[in-house]
Amino acid sequence: MVRLASALAASVAATLVIPAVARAEIAVAARPELGLQGGSESFDLAFAIPQASDPTTSYEASSELTYPLNTTLGGVAASVDAGSFAFFGSVHTNLHHPWGKMVDSDFITARTASQSQTIEFSHTESRAELRLWNAELGVGARVAQLSPAVRALVTAGFRYESYAHDVRGASGWQLDQTGSRVSVALPDDTLALTYDTRYRIAFLGVRVDGQLSPNAVFVTEARVLGSWSSHEDDHVLRHKIARSEPYGLGFALSGGPALRVGKSMHLGLSLQLQYLRAVSGSLKQRYYADDPYLDGDQTQLAIPEVDFSFTLLRATLLAFAEARF
Repeated sequence: MVRLASALAASVAATLVIPAVARAEIAVAARPELGLQGGSESFDLAFAIPQASDPTTSYEASSELTYPLNTTLGGVAASVDAGSFAFFGSVHTNLHHPWGKMVDSDFITARTASQSQTIEFSHTESRAELRLWNAELGVGARVAQLSPAVRALVTAGFRYESYAHDVRGASGWQLDQTGSRVSVALPDDTLALTYDTRYRIAFLGVRVDGQLSPNAVFVTEARVLGSWSSHEDDHVLRHKIARSEPYGLGFALSGGPALRVGKSMHLGLSLQLQYLRAVSGSLKQRYYADDPYLDGDQTQLAIPEVDFSFTLLRATLLAFAEARF
């Protein structure tokens, strides 16, 4: 049955899409891009603390780690227009480590039937190094001609994003047993933890593009995103690794103008906003060696799973020079 469906889909594509593309006038565009990205990625986990002495109060510990995504970007993008269809793709990477700090905050929340109180008991900031790259492939099909020079397309495609953080040093405070803040610090060059994330994102959207004037063009697009991602956090100093593979939902908006500066050359700007958040997820943890900060030997100690979520928010402004053929 699967083979029959695949063969039927291929037959339909060969009958409808390929001849339409072959008959169309094909236009190719390619452009280098350079710009800035701002934003952050947050890693959140929470777990209940057993409390037998006071059954009327429940306690929960939680942790939030926020990683900066503020950096410079460079890359290339290309597109092919063929009649009612458009094909597009891009690849980008960062050119510099991010500015801003990685922030690690820990909390305890106490709840009764009528009220709750949350206390932050640890707060540190660290220098983050980042290696990122992303790639995208998509296709669009024209669904409406809004004017002789403006069209609307339905778009669909796949996007892959990779972020690898190395976190070094730390400065901040923790509460001691009396509730007083005690300063904590690590040397700036000490590797404290690594955090690697991989996002596999499918998207469905609507794009409107066309001419504003004989020498100006524009493009806007709105997308709905669905993601499956992997998150791996290695607390190097404590020899503890954590991993989660949550699902997420989100949206993306993009748009920008371009001006013709020659017969086949345009200069322009592209502004992009993307938001993703986990809709379900749990974090699996284990020690791969003894934790030097705890008594006893924790090697291969089983750690209960905890609730996990992430939030990814980034905004990108890119300048480009596009050649059209």
